Amino acid sequence: MPTLGSPKQTHLPYAFRISRRGDHEGVEAPDTGFAVIALQGESDSYVAPRVRSDMRSALGGDAPLVVDLTRATFIDSTIVGVLLEGLADCERLERPLLLLLPEDAAPEVHRLFEITGLASVLPVVSSWDEASSRLLS
Repeated sequence: MPTLGSPKQTHLPYAFRISRRGDHEGVEAPDTGFAVIALQGESDSYVAPRVRSDMRSALGGDAPLVVDLTRATFIDSTIVGVLLEGLADCERLERPLLLLLPEDAAPEVHRLFEITGLASVLPVVSSWDEASSRLLS
């Protein structure tokens, strides 16, 4: 389990961390703590087991979970399945989960959410401010 404010070291194209005071890789994260899983670049079946494991680890803590898609360029159906599993786990545990998908994120990722209707199933926000207001209200 990573320590507060430091990324989990990995060679995979994403990172799991507890984010505090804006330390989230150049993204202005809120002052309150979030468990953040950041998908970066292409995310497919190769990284899915690790994402699934880290989502479950994040749910072991008490910080709200945010999956950051800011730097994702591609997400395949396996990752979509992992996100849906994560949502089900969060609902079962009565824990908040949000997906951060800013307006300037990759068009391919936005298209996936539009074509599949995932935006109506998964809780998507477009900024850290929106995430904070939804999670801390």
